[in-house]
Amino acid sequence: MLLLTICLVGSPTFAVSPSIADSARPQIQTPPKILYINSYHSEFFWSESVKNQFVSSFDATEATIKVVYMDTKRRSAVDDIIIAAENILVVAKEFSPDIIVAADDNASKYVIEPYFKENKTPVVFVGVDINEKAYGYPYSNATGIVEQPGLGGLISALQYVDHNTKNIGVILRNTTTARKKAEYYSAQSIEVRLVSDFEQWQEAYLSLQSTMDVVVLDSYVGLNGFSESQALEFILHNTRVLVASVSNPSKNLCHLCYIDLPKWHGNWVAITVKKILTGTSPDIIAIERNNHFKLIINKTLLGKTNIIIPEMLYQLPHEET
Repeated sequence: MLLLTICLVGSPTFAVSPSIADSARPQIQTPPKILYINSYHSEFFWSESVKNQFVSSFDATEATIKVVYMDTKRRSAVDDIIIAAENILVVAKEFSPDIIVAADDNASKYVIEPYFKENKTPVVFVGVDINEKAYGYPYSNATGIVEQPGLGGLISALQYVDHNTKNIGVILRNTTTARKKAEYYSAQSIEVRLVSDFEQWQEAYLSLQSTMDVVVLDSYVGLNGFSESQALEFILHNTRVLVASVSNPSKNLCHLCYIDLPKWHGNWVAITVKKILTGTSPDIIAIERNNHFKLIINKTLLGKTNIIIPEMLYQLPHEET
């Protein structure tokens, strides 16, 4: 278990003169310090699962880990994100980390690229969606793992078992990450709807349900006015085609969910950080791309909406809800 150190600001300070005996004592080597920057908040399942797996890979003798949150899912205005980044810079200067982990896009965009690119402090990024070059990677002091959407694999499976699956539409909350995804999906002839609130989400859902063969839901976390229970009720009354998702928060709202495995990401980052702390240069560690996913079939929702999926999908490794 990691040691948690609590510093009380404003405590009285006492000056102690070093003695000859003190100087003769052997110096105890302190564990390296890791600053873990989470772009989101502690209740966000995916990023918190990555963080938990990472932290659990170290004990107190291996590292001192400080975790800071930017909270950009819930505070997504650019001005708020910039303030969060500036606050993290203050923490970084005080903590003086030996290495930084940057989790998800906004940590890379607003903290790493402007302040730590080609810096002496090594960086390992995780959860950067689709294209790491958007933030200037690779740097000589950085490596990491790029999160590839599972949508391509899910669509391939659907089209393999049903050749009539051609028109795909996806609903994305309008964020930094979503705009990257939108560009990526549009290039693959996938219809994209960017929404900012629950009302727009409902309008997009109705529109895509009337024109698409499959409607894909992304994360709704932070979407203004969104209620999962209301969304589920809306889906039960307004669904005629298959609903899928590649986002864990939406797994209860879709028939099929093909999700990334956050523990795998956290483990990869931990292994990579340990390599760097023991002398491996980040620039010789290749940037990784994830290829670990899990298929979830929501039989309850399938039954309630009278949607039938090809039997062949049940032959694939999967979980059922």
